[in-house]
Amino acid sequence: MSTLCWLTDDLRLMDNPALIAAAEDSALTIIFCIDEQQFKTDRFGNRIIGAHRWRFLRESLLELQNDLSALGQNINLLTGNARILVGDLLRTGRFNRVVRTRQHASNESVIWHFLQECFSEVQFEEYDVATLYRRDAVQFGSEFPATFSQFRRAMGGVAFRPTACEPDRLPEPTSFELDGRLLQTPEEIAHPRGGSRQGLEALKAYFGSNAASTYKDTRNNFFGEHFSTGFSPWLAQGCLSPLQIVEELRRYESQYGANESTGWILFELMWREFFRWLGLHHG
Repeated sequence: MSTLCWLTDDLRLMDNPALIAAAEDSALTIIFCIDEQQFKTDRFGNRIIGAHRWRFLRESLLELQNDLSALGQNINLLTGNARILVGDLLRTGRFNRVVRTRQHASNESVIWHFLQECFSEVQFEEYDVATLYRRDAVQFGSEFPATFSQFRRAMGGVAFRPTACEPDRLPEPTSFELDGRLLQTPEEIAHPRGGSRQGLEALKAYFGSNAASTYKDTRNNFFGEHFSTGFSPWLAQGCLSPLQIVEELRRYESQYGANESTGWILFELMWREFFRWLGLHHG
């Protein structure tokens, strides 16, 4: 039997506990679902995925595909509704396990619970890859903190999840009729560029300057290099993990000293944690 690894907002090899867990099986199939509905314009003229985000996503997928190829694996791009796509794969009986990064929003959670109910014989596993904390550390029973301040105080003495090592090997791909071809490289070159290497370069460049020491004063400016950290695009697609940012922040503080501005970077990451766990708690 084999594992189905369902990529979402975790497009990196470094610090990816879900990929490490998926690699424990003897065979592995890695998929990424692209829903065409996200490209359609609504009645207000908006799309969930516009041209710039689509370019960034393609670049991120292409880089991860190259990294996986070096380990003998590949990404299978599936186009359509994720619930239907993953359901069709599980109906083949070829997979005894599905692994993905824990999702916190309602749409993704509904799909996950639906698949669990339909395929009770399959083992479903979610891992905390996109957050600073593991779920078992964020336990408040039926009453989640009503405000960010309450959440931050409650989590003050709780340790972050451990950083996962980059895998040095992966199981062989499952012999299966799936499309392993990736999209062509975008012709246009724009900033920011997708991919974990670009994310790490941005991380090194930011903490290689003195911007972190003045972050609280400049973070709301509209123009200027390093007026904010600029990490959001890579965080959103999972090219960077919040733990990677914290580790680089700690190195910066140990070398140049901590102040209110450096502390505010972690403060903003904690806001991100609050909204994710709040969303998961309330469904």
